[in-house]
Amino acid sequence: MLMAALLVIPVLVIEQSPHASHGMRVLGAVLNWAIWLTFASELVGLMFIGIGFVALLTGAIAERFVAPRLEAAEQDLAGDVEIAETDLLAELHAVAERLARVEAALERRGRSDAEGQGPRKT
Repeated sequence: MLMAALLVIPVLVIEQSPHASHGMRVLGAVLNWAIWLTFASELVGLMFIGIGFVALLTGAIAERFVAPRLEAAEQDLAGDVEIAETDLLAELHAVAERLARVEAALERRGRSDAEGQGPRKT
């Protein structure tokens, strides 16, 4: 970048000189474009770096404020999940007991029907 900055003055002198040949003027124009492209690429690069830095800084600041609230919310949710898990397990045990009673009743009914039918007539 320093080389591009140092080349600006000689390039301008070459381009504006009335005694320079056509080839020197073309060389001056090419170098002028190269210098401008160098400055433009540096500007674009700095913009990307600057945008990235601002995003990183913003994220760090936001994390500083949000992290304590997030931890508190996670602890609250952990307690809620534990309560919900306990409730679901109790409900599952109740359903399992009801299913066992229904199966026992069906088994008793099946035995009583089998005992009451006797031999089949064809």
